[in-house]
Amino acid sequence: MKFPLLHPITIGKAIVSELTFRDHTVAGDYLAFDQRGGVAQRIALIASVAGTDVALIQRLHGADYQRAEKIIDALLTADEVAANPKPTAMAVARDDAGTGTTSAEDLINGMADTIEAEVLKKK
Repeated sequence: MKFPLLHPITIGKAIVSELTFRDHTVAGDYLAFDQRGGVAQRIALIASVAGTDVALIQRLHGADYQRAEKIIDALLTADEVAANPKPTAMAVARDDAGTGTTSAEDLINGMADTIEAEVLKKK
């Protein structure tokens, strides 16, 4: 999933204007929770899912970091929904169709739509 940065990062002569997130987590991503401190865990998890270095994620503008956190939240919730036959309160709260359940794909697509709308507003 392409994640356009609202505030691109300059590294030397290169400009990073987007990250690419996997549309799912893998077990190795959960190693981020071995870090000390909640923010360090989030930064490590974002870097892992985006396939980039922690140092790059640490340089994200605050707005881009918070947007990236939302993607990670959606992915973790999607894992929880897929792993548990009964929806959690969080999953039900995010259920747009009113069915009492939601799919991982619905969560990720909803987050992608939100991010796209935010990027278009900034242009």
